[in-house]
Amino acid sequence: MRALAVVQGRTPFLHLVLGLVSASATLACGKTVPVSEALTHPSDDASVASLDAPETSDPEGGLANDVAETTLSTDAADAMAPLDAADSRAAADAVADGGAEETGWDGATAELDATSDVVSPDAADIADFYRISSSATHACAWKPRGPIYCWGDNAGGQLGNGTSSATLVPVEVANLTDVKKVVVAGNYPGSSGHTCAIDLNDQLWCWGWNNGGQLGLGDFASRSEPALVTTLSNVVDVALGDWHTCALDATGAIYCWGDDSLGQLGDVALVSVGVPALLNTPQDAIALAAGSITNCLLTASGQVRCWGANAFAEAGTGNASPVATPAAVPGIANVTTVTMSSYAACAEDTSGHVSCWGQFPCDQNSATIMLAPTPIIGLPAEVSLATNSPCGVSPAGQFICFGSIQPICMDTTTPAPGFGPVVRASGVCAVDTNDHVMCIGYNYQGQLGDGVTTPSITQPAQAMLP
Repeated sequence: MRALAVVQGRTPFLHLVLGLVSASATLACGKTVPVSEALTHPSDDASVASLDAPETSDPEGGLANDVAETTLSTDAADAMAPLDAADSRAAADAVADGGAEETGWDGATAELDATSDVVSPDAADIADFYRISSSATHACAWKPRGPIYCWGDNAGGQLGNGTSSATLVPVEVANLTDVKKVVVAGNYPGSSGHTCAIDLNDQLWCWGWNNGGQLGLGDFASRSEPALVTTLSNVVDVALGDWHTCALDATGAIYCWGDDSLGQLGDVALVSVGVPALLNTPQDAIALAAGSITNCLLTASGQVRCWGANAFAEAGTGNASPVATPAAVPGIANVTTVTMSSYAACAEDTSGHVSCWGQFPCDQNSATIMLAPTPIIGLPAEVSLATNSPCGVSPAGQFICFGSIQPICMDTTTPAPGFGPVVRASGVCAVDTNDHVMCIGYNYQGQLGDGVTTPSITQPAQAMLP
């Protein structure tokens, strides 16, 4: 077992490691490994990295490919040829301009295939619909122009409204509007949960828990309002783990900071840092994704590389051993999107095929672990991850998932219960054709945003947004 580094007198993963004898999980190869009881309740974190270029773009970063086609066209596949440096940076800009946290219909597509009974709203309307990012304990929604709204657990100030009081309905984030992208993370109420946003000037702002230095501000004090990460500029993507953060700039350089007790920062040293530190890897990344304690990057050539604790094979290397520095995921190529949840990952290739690996729980006592990328038949392209369950929006606007949206066990043949046609999704939340944010699952922290703490199991709850 790897030693844990103490951060400011704190061992954030100690309760996880000590719990590794409390339950068991079935591996895809038929073996059994210990699993912590704590880890059978994984996060809804939906961290997505995408190579898709926008159909349209706003020069100030507001409207681009926030909602991508659920299947890739031949033209899109052709566009996935290896990129030169300039094209790589343009693709990185496209990721920042869009919501790589989400999946859904293309904002430039006014209606669906004639065989579908569902017709999308006007393309311009979709471009103005809410974007969303959801975790196990809090969520945020925003539009290309205007405020950010967040709801749920707020013990560390992760809602950004200047308080540490949880709210059951969306509240406005203080002193920050007009952002390209918002990403949330939070798996353990009372000890984790932070939020970061990229503004129209490609600056990074973070707030919430900072007990591992995950805000990148040079200290370990939590913030209840957005704080500028002053040591970074030209940020095109950001990915959040439970107690760490990574960001990608326009040169292809990756910086990580926060807790490193399990190798999340990819620097071998296992020493936590409170300011962004350059990751030692070729500067060919165009997008990032993060799980609780493991990260992945996507290159311009469609390769996926992962690093970190790899506790449940979420690095895709064929085992559950730590991966000290970024290593290529074998068995997949020509990848356009990679997405991660707490202990799982999925990738989509240029043919629209989705493969996943890592832990996929479907009950509270056991979980299937896929040691290597495994095709998921019937899952729509452009997936996001919810509670380690990959979900996608079908061409007919159906919200399709595989695995567990706690406490619901789903398969790819049945849409998530109670959802009507949706245009985009992130984690356990989706935006319907009326621009309503609908969320499903547990609600103990008010993470559904509907004003109560009652779970919504058979019908999604509507977040009470303006």
